[in-house]
Amino acid sequence: MGSVVGDEVQAHRALWLSDQNKVELALRVLEGEVPGLRKSWLTGVATLSPGSLEMVSTVGGVRFLRRKPVTAEIVAVDMTTRRGTRGIEIIKINPTCDIVTVKSPAATLELGVAAPVNLEWVLSSLAK
Repeated sequence: MGSVVGDEVQAHRALWLSDQNKVELALRVLEGEVPGLRKSWLTGVATLSPGSLEMVSTVGGVRFLRRKPVTAEIVAVDMTTRRGTRGIEIIKINPTCDIVTVKSPAATLELGVAAPVNLEWVLSSLAK
């Protein structure tokens, strides 16, 4: 029963955030550099707008311990890289994450969203 309640709480939070054009996500740098991001996964809440996202990541996954906002311009998405979590990622980010490669002018990033969030909704919100 706890899982059902947890799923309902997650769905309610995802809907509440999406009404504000926000989403909980995971983000990391594969190549290049974006100030405030790193090669290891960061999780937090991002505000989505056409062509960019502003993410406020959390420290250790604790929602009230927040880092400074980081803005990443998104110029392209590579849907051929779509995948789920693998290996150690299942303990670093939500194991239900749907992950895709996105490009900024100076870096290649991986962006992941977990159920119940729809990856296509996130990417359409980022589209210019």
